[in-house]
Amino acid sequence: IGGINVLIDGTIPKSAGLSSSSALVVCAALTTAVANNITIGKNYLAELCAESEKYIGTQGGGMDQAASCLARTGSAMMISFNPLKAVQVTLPVGCAFVVTHSLTELNKAATAHFNTRVAECRLG
Repeated sequence: IGGINVLIDGTIPKSAGLSSSSALVVCAALTTAVANNITIGKNYLAELCAESEKYIGTQGGGMDQAASCLARTGSAMMISFNPLKAVQVTLPVGCAFVVTHSLTELNKAATAHFNTRVAECRLG
């Protein structure tokens, strides 16, 4: 696999909980695949990216990566796992999502809070 030179820029607030790290992992994987002429399916890409985030210490479940890889304009998704499956749900006309930022930062890799919540959800 050949190397690549990239520049990354954005305006998403750091550690704001907006799935930016997952989107970046997906972007890096997809860029690497394209640069090396590797064909990869969207479902496999989502699963691979979810697994790769565990190497930085976050034990997420794959929802963010699935949304990054499988989303379609004008739809929400009902996502299930094992195996990964996403069903598109058409949104009503005029529907809107509001995304806000509380200005609270949490570095998921620096604390156990995120992984504890993931473990509690799996137990539940």
